[in-house]
Amino acid sequence: MKKRRISSWYYAKKYFMTLSCVTALTAITFIAKPAVAESPPTETATSEEVLTVPEAAQVSPAADKGSVEDVDYTTAAPSEASAETATSESTSTVTSESTSTSAQAAVSQASEQNGGHYHSDDKGNWYYTDANGINLTGAQTINGDRVYFDENGVQVKGAFASDGHYYDPDTGTMWTSRFVSTGDNHWYYVNDKGDKATGLQTIDSKTYHFDNNGLQTKGTRVLINGKGYYFHPDSGELWNNKLRKIYRNTYVNGTYDELWYYYDNDGNIYEGPLTLDGKEHYFTPGEVRWKIFKNPDGTESFYNEDGIKVYNDWGSIRYMYLRGYLWTPKIYLDENGHVVHGFKTIDGHLYYFDESGSLRDDVPGSPKPLFEVDGNQYFADFRGEYSDTRAAILTNRIFTYEGVTYSADETGKLTKVTNRKQYINVGNNWYYVDTYGSILKGEQTIDYVKVYFNQDGKQVKGAFADNGHYYDKDTGAMLTNRYIEVDGNWYYVDQNGNKLYGTQTIDGVQVYFDQNGIQAKGTFADDGHYYDKDTGSMLTKRYVEWDGSWYYLGAEGYALIGEAVIDGVNVYFHENGKQAKGELIIENGEIHYYDPHTGARVSNTTLTINGVTYSFDDKGNGRVI
Repeated sequence: MKKRRISSWYYAKKYFMTLSCVTALTAITFIAKPAVAESPPTETATSEEVLTVPEAAQVSPAADKGSVEDVDYTTAAPSEASAETATSESTSTVTSESTSTSAQAAVSQASEQNGGHYHSDDKGNWYYTDANGINLTGAQTINGDRVYFDENGVQVKGAFASDGHYYDPDTGTMWTSRFVSTGDNHWYYVNDKGDKATGLQTIDSKTYHFDNNGLQTKGTRVLINGKGYYFHPDSGELWNNKLRKIYRNTYVNGTYDELWYYYDNDGNIYEGPLTLDGKEHYFTPGEVRWKIFKNPDGTESFYNEDGIKVYNDWGSIRYMYLRGYLWTPKIYLDENGHVVHGFKTIDGHLYYFDESGSLRDDVPGSPKPLFEVDGNQYFADFRGEYSDTRAAILTNRIFTYEGVTYSADETGKLTKVTNRKQYINVGNNWYYVDTYGSILKGEQTIDYVKVYFNQDGKQVKGAFADNGHYYDKDTGAMLTNRYIEVDGNWYYVDQNGNKLYGTQTIDGVQVYFDQNGIQAKGTFADDGHYYDKDTGSMLTKRYVEWDGSWYYLGAEGYALIGEAVIDGVNVYFHENGKQAKGELIIENGEIHYYDPHTGARVSNTTLTINGVTYSFDDKGNGRVI
């Protein structure tokens, strides 16, 4: 007689099967992004990620556009039931809102068997022979396990039996309260009695649907008692009032299309404007993202990469044919969310947007930076040669382009400069045009006066130029041999117009300038001297307060260190020059204490300091008593 031997591998397989089902359910929420294509955009298999939107979002009904399949179900009044799984790994709560058992479930009854034994044939099929030597058929309970044998006595494993129940691929025991996959993305759910669930079901707080045969509904909109429900194509979850993002087309540059859909309260793909979480979206079959959308009133709106309407900001149109080239031009949306056409001042800079709404840009085949609008010429710098702000129109300045000098007014309109060898004022800035009509740059001598022009041609006045020299705020002439104040700091320029640095004597007064040429005032300089806060002259033989501490400057201007007698008073200064106040100091083995207010050494007194009592003699030497 063969006896069925259950090995440790059996238990391992049983655990693995249970775990794999849980893992499979979890895995359906992961996203597989598309690989990079080697050809222009083509339709590919979709993958996705999801974003849940609060069900309170207000949407208006939308007609079913046929993007999802409608299946009409009419059910009886909803009922509820719950069950716990038969496995030790998880517990699921199931609530049924329609019929929850298969047609075959009610007729299957199992018989309790004892005294028989399992045996297998050479094909790996298992049988059970009872005490009378008869192979069992149908539903049976053996050693407490619900099993099933077909009409030939072969035990059913890894399949639904004729009684409508599913039996474990390894042990052959009936599954309950869990999802079942039969391949090809076909999923079922069996309840606590092992019967297939049908209709709407709430499992672990998520809503699913199963057809009349128990097959899970995925990627389909169904009608139940007149109400529409849409179920996610991968997870099978109810997807009403939710967003879904799909990756569809992949491009040779590695980018891809992300398409958003919104399923309304009736499971339809929503079309039209919609506000979700305070942000405006627009949904159409063509997917309004990275695009300009024409409004009924003739204005245009733009929705960014997340499908959100843009206000007071820049946007980019993805892959637009612009002047014969595939490009991604920039656009701008005003305070009303409308696409700007024509001139627009943004953050203090003037720009021009053409009839398509795109910013004039240096795309292949585009016009030169010099362009014309309504008979007037303008210049937009795209390469940073004339302006630090890319694509901004030049205003209030003079510049030379391709050998021609232009003057741009506050509106950006250009006029050719015909003046020669003279100063020209544009936008309250001065320029100089030479004999050839070019604007001068850098250090120049005009009418025997040294002047300086920046790289944009503007004359430097009331400032240090790039060459380190200072130019008068009125005449623009280089200044020499004088003090100069700039932004509250003082400098001194010598006979050549250069800044002075370090310790200097000017008009008999010792002063100091740091590495940037700024005069030291009201501070200790790097040379160790202190300089007056008003005059900047070096101070000597006096107390000074600096950074909350007191110092004494000796005859040479350096801060004193150690014990000292000043004006007949014994005082003490630390290694950094700070005066000791309210401190015990041990000097040459003697204990001294210095008054917290005056800093004078105390004498002929008894003090308790930090819990210790000291007696100080007439010389200020202290001892503990």
